[in-house]
Amino acid sequence: MKSLTLGQHFGESKRKIRFNNLIISEAVIAPNSHVPWHYHENAYFLYSVKGNFMEVNKKEKIQCSRNTLLYHNWQEPHYNESISEGVNYFHIEIEKKWFYQKELNPDIIEGSINIHHPEIKSLFQNIYKELNVQDAVTPIAIEGMLLQAFALLQRDTQKITLGHPPKWVNRLQEIIADSYDVNQLDLQQLAEQIGISAVHLSRTFRRYFGEDLSRFIRRRKIELSRELLDRGDLSNAGIAYQCGFADESHFIKTFKNYYGMTPGDYKKQTAKQYKNRL
Repeated sequence: MKSLTLGQHFGESKRKIRFNNLIISEAVIAPNSHVPWHYHENAYFLYSVKGNFMEVNKKEKIQCSRNTLLYHNWQEPHYNESISEGVNYFHIEIEKKWFYQKELNPDIIEGSINIHHPEIKSLFQNIYKELNVQDAVTPIAIEGMLLQAFALLQRDTQKITLGHPPKWVNRLQEIIADSYDVNQLDLQQLAEQIGISAVHLSRTFRRYFGEDLSRFIRRRKIELSRELLDRGDLSNAGIAYQCGFADESHFIKTFKNYYGMTPGDYKKQTAKQYKNRL
């Protein structure tokens, strides 16, 4: 998959301006071109000025025409096809430094999105007009409109997040609950099973599960080892292998750190509790 570095894009560039860690490019693409799977090292907006094309990412296909506005966070894979004659777009690439300068999180907006918000689209129409003016005020005007667009986007995203978690969250919960092989709880494999990118899963996991994925997996490993001890059909070495510990001694040490007792002591305690209930 092709990685586009700072300032790169597909199509023939008509003009390009750069200021304050922003790169704004206007370009045209030849009809019937095929833009292969790729991702950009920086986040960016794409505003379609003229023509039609299909944008495809790992979640959906988006039919783009005049006034379509797309946002991709960094490293979100996608490709384009069905490019008509006269496709003209402009592209605002945003370096991470810009987010930090504005005291914004670079992951303020996640994933790839098709923006329908009429006020945000109006802002980008005005940004395009500023490209045609390009005077001393243009950088200030564009940055102001860009910040306003992010504020509106974040507000809409928070409403969606607080209302209904995406479908992949429930699917991921089911996969994790049914898994007795922690070695399969791998970022890339999980992302493929639920149909989103590994980058997006890594960024958003904490939002829905309260901790990052690596910490969650470590905790799940030790909890699963206890479940296997309760079942009683595996040795410590077998549990260590099943749960992805380096070896039996690593399993015993980790279990003791987490539960305050060795696996052997745990089995004795649970056996005693069971006997007392009889």
